[in-house]
Amino acid sequence: MAPKPKREDYFTYVLLFDKGSGSPKVNYLMIDPRAPSLMLPKMNTIIMNRLNNISGYRTVVLDNYLYVIGGKDWTTGEYLTTVRRCDLQMNGWKDMHPLETPRCRFTASVLNGYIYIIGGESLHGRVIDSVERFDPKKNRWRKMTPIPRPRADHAVCNLNGCLYVSGGISNLRHNCSNVFWMYNVADDVWSEPLEGIALPTERDKHNMISVGMTKIFVLGAIPKHSLEKAKMPSSEAQNLRCHFTSHMYEKYCKPRFDRIEHLWPKLEAFSPNNDFHFGTQCSRTSKDKANVCQHLDADEIESTEIDEDP
Repeated sequence: MAPKPKREDYFTYVLLFDKGSGSPKVNYLMIDPRAPSLMLPKMNTIIMNRLNNISGYRTVVLDNYLYVIGGKDWTTGEYLTTVRRCDLQMNGWKDMHPLETPRCRFTASVLNGYIYIIGGESLHGRVIDSVERFDPKKNRWRKMTPIPRPRADHAVCNLNGCLYVSGGISNLRHNCSNVFWMYNVADDVWSEPLEGIALPTERDKHNMISVGMTKIFVLGAIPKHSLEKAKMPSSEAQNLRCHFTSHMYEKYCKPRFDRIEHLWPKLEAFSPNNDFHFGTQCSRTSKDKANVCQHLDADEIESTEIDEDP
């Protein structure tokens, strides 16, 4: 058995997935090993054929394995239960135990060594409240307490051992919402962090990220009242709504939730010239084969392919 690479032999990459078009192309950037807060400016592409014609899936990294979960077949309209694990060290895929409930447009988060799947759109376009937890050691899914109300296109993050869910839609005809819920994983209980607390604006298809021990930042999306005040034509508004999972615009603020004081202070807006992309972070050893993600300081291959299992 080959010796396990030392930590200093690893490079860290940010993978950017196109979850809306069914494209198998995945862009990636490398974290600068000399300055971990910076990314090297060159972007490359790999091809993951198992993503072809799949939309609405979610990706997470656990134990340095990349998981691609659920989604909807772009060509047949089938809602998927598939769970695929990519080992970027061995350059191959493995099918894991499928989801209990097929779904797309859900959220996925890693906490305490488990993967949590929350809500989403399922059979016949129905928005669901189902929550599942995956144990990678047992390769098994377990149903957990459902969220308080069905949700799709919501956001999730973890903070201090709890999961937080915000926004989203309750069915495919409804506008987005400003709900804000907390899930205590130890007790398997959903609640509001504080009675009556909610997002300051309705959002869906946004992102949340925790910073430190007390802060949650809500990124992206287009608050409904901002569209109304701007009096945008419906066609323009819809165009923006299709893209705000990847972009943030100057006119839309990013609120921050302070867990200690339960406040939502408004922060400085983003520059319209700086598009922000959410990706998945994973690491690869510097000794990997040349036909996969190479060091970005070298002469990279612009488009490489992840091998498939026979």
